[in-house]
Amino acid sequence: MNSASQTVAQPRTLASPKAQIAPRIAGVAFASVFTGLIWVGMISLAGSLWGRAFTPAALAGFGCAIAIFVAAVCGPLMLRDEF
Repeated sequence: MNSASQTVAQPRTLASPKAQIAPRIAGVAFASVFTGLIWVGMISLAGSLWGRAFTPAALAGFGCAIAIFVAAVCGPLMLRDEF
């Protein structure tokens, strides 16, 4: 006897491979940028509490470095089943 999961088409089998990977790439990008912004805010707050003002260029550099690091670590983990 067939179960419901065997007779009903699963959403993963109906979507094209590009449609499956797009939300994961968007998730990696969002997680990277959001994490970078959070850390820039924390660095800026810590700097202001210690009486040290970071330049916008330094904060942008910190944010980009953190976002690239998170994308480099999370990207392969989240996309490992797609390639």
